[in-house]
Amino acid sequence: MKRQAITLGRVGILLPIASFIPVLGQLAGIAAQVLLLISHNYFSKIYEEPGIFKNALTGFIVQIAGSLIGGIVLNCFLSFRFNEGFRR
Repeated sequence: MKRQAITLGRVGILLPIASFIPVLGQLAGIAAQVLLLISHNYFSKIYEEPGIFKNALTGFIVQIAGSLIGGIVLNCFLSFRFNEGFRR
């Protein structure tokens, strides 16, 4: 099980290299995150330390939330900047 966790972690780390490919890049990023979370889950079970997976999951959730909030803020800024607000 430890060997499988190491292999999943390695693939999860190397997979984002494909991010320069337009469509596959997004899918590779999502797959890499999932593989790394699975790897962290395996390691937390192997070492009987649930904090490993909890911290990885918390970081993943914060990353997603930050990306969403940043996207919303950027969208609002750009719409106000280039459309002079929400005037019709």
